[in-house]
Amino acid sequence: MNTRTRRRITWGLAGIALLSLLTGLAAALWLLTQEPTTLRLVVDGTEVVGIDPSGWPLLVRVAVVVTLTLGALLVVPVLLLVGVVVALLVLVCGVVLPLGVVLLVFVLVLSPLLLFIVPVWWLLRRPPTPPAAPAP
Repeated sequence: MNTRTRRRITWGLAGIALLSLLTGLAAALWLLTQEPTTLRLVVDGTEVVGIDPSGWPLLVRVAVVVTLTLGALLVVPVLLLVGVVVALLVLVCGVVLPLGVVLLVFVLVLSPLLLFIVPVWWLLRRPPTPPAAPAP
């Protein structure tokens, strides 16, 4: 890979990182402008945890939002990668493997015919032409 291509890839990745950072900051600022609400966790109709972030300092709220955003930025690509790997595994196991078995059976069934055709083909093909004599 030449340096020009590396430079383009580096600038492209830096642009993607900058856009991700700006998107995270915009989301954090948008969330901070919203009215703080109480976060409740209810299990089987019983409230287990109730969190009221309205009394938290601004820096703590920003830290929570940034941490959650960065966590999402890390988790989503990993989950997408796992999904692609699983889809490829299903494709290989569900399509390629059975086709390979069918091809193997086909070759085994036709092997006597192939053992007859290959020597006949070797006998009937044109002999190679001799190299031209070099000019004096």
